[in-house]
Amino acid sequence: MFKGKNKVTKISNTIFLIFVMLASLSLLSMFLNAPKDVAKVDLHSNMILMGIYVVFSAIILWITNRKIDLYKDEYSVSRQVFNLFLLVSIMSAILMLGVNVLSYVFYKKFSWYSLILELFCFIPIYLIAYMEVSKDKLLNINNSKKVNICNLVIIILLMNYSSIVLSSLLQMLFNSVDVIIAIKNICISLIWIAIVLIAHKLINKDV
Repeated sequence: MFKGKNKVTKISNTIFLIFVMLASLSLLSMFLNAPKDVAKVDLHSNMILMGIYVVFSAIILWITNRKIDLYKDEYSVSRQVFNLFLLVSIMSAILMLGVNVLSYVFYKKFSWYSLILELFCFIPIYLIAYMEVSKDKLLNINNSKKVNICNLVIIILLMNYSSIVLSSLLQMLFNSVDVIIAIKNICISLIWIAIVLIAHKLINKDV
């Protein structure tokens, strides 16, 4: 898992191994030393969530080391880092979905906002970003290190500001935020998206 691997692969394996270990220790602690003042429903919900954490972290480790090499040596380091960033983001989305499902199963509460946010905000943004990077132009091994680093920052910023725009629109739809605040966040994010896109054009004009 570490021998003969490049730096980003080692970092990725370390991160997800830590996830597995911490979640496993938490799960074991709940089994052996369940606090008496914690309701059983809360305990069971937390145990299942930790189990999901362990299972998906282990699956990611297996896939990235046995099935799909997201950190190929033929990729630029910036593309390897982007793939790691995307993988951690996907893991967070899975946990968010798990929390939502468990909340419904144990407490009969379900957040449609959270589900729609993932399906129509996070997942599309992840897919679009991955497809753009897969074209092998933005984070190309033939680009200079400076250009690749700048492009990596630009991609992450665009993902962030795009998610703010979509989540603000969704909050307005669900009436969960003041309309003025949502419109302000959208406008600021759109301005930053425009600035980032201009920076991208300037940085990549000779590429």
